[in-house]
Amino acid sequence: MKNKKAAKKKDRINRGGDKLSTQARIDRGAQMGKAIPTSTLYTNVSQVKAACDAVVLCGTDLATADATATAADLAAATARSVRDGKQGTFDTANAICMTTVEHYATTPAEIQGVAYVLLIPNNNGLAMLNGMTAQFDPILGLVEIEIQHPAGVSRCLLEVSTEPVTPTSWQRVPGDGLRRKLSGYAPGTYWFRAATMRASAQSAFTTPISVVVK
Repeated sequence: MKNKKAAKKKDRINRGGDKLSTQARIDRGAQMGKAIPTSTLYTNVSQVKAACDAVVLCGTDLATADATATAADLAAATARSVRDGKQGTFDTANAICMTTVEHYATTPAEIQGVAYVLLIPNNNGLAMLNGMTAQFDPILGLVEIEIQHPAGVSRCLLEVSTEPVTPTSWQRVPGDGLRRKLSGYAPGTYWFRAATMRASAQSAFTTPISVVVK
């Protein structure tokens, strides 16, 4: 019986790096575009040529799309900064107006007549919060949280967890504001919940919501 020659082991491509990031994909396409003009495999095998051309084209398209997205992110960050500034200006003007109206108004109807809502005191301080929203700003690197609250509530406690199914995983976030901009979170998924509070008691927590930090 004739000995069969051992089959040559097939050379393989390291596939690990090309999906690490958008830039890794773009770099692969650019590197291939520079290399293939002198490649005999590319020149002599039509299937290889077609496959490589597709990668180079897709890399170019991805680079264009990435540049467009980056520009849009920067524009959005600028727009958010302008919006936040205008929001702060509004809050200042609104606070002055509220104080002025309260000073001169002699009846509840006069307050309501300029579109303000009468404050109904919250006697127990433990009314359930209405809910909350949260999002991650990739440009500023901040988790932005806003608490929806009933009349009379001016502060709350906030907790965060990476494993919300574990009761002991919840950690208190410093501060008591109803709007938060949080920094210092590593990439991952975080869950937040909030509750109204007073010196010795707190309400039930809101339903936890998740935020993905990238």
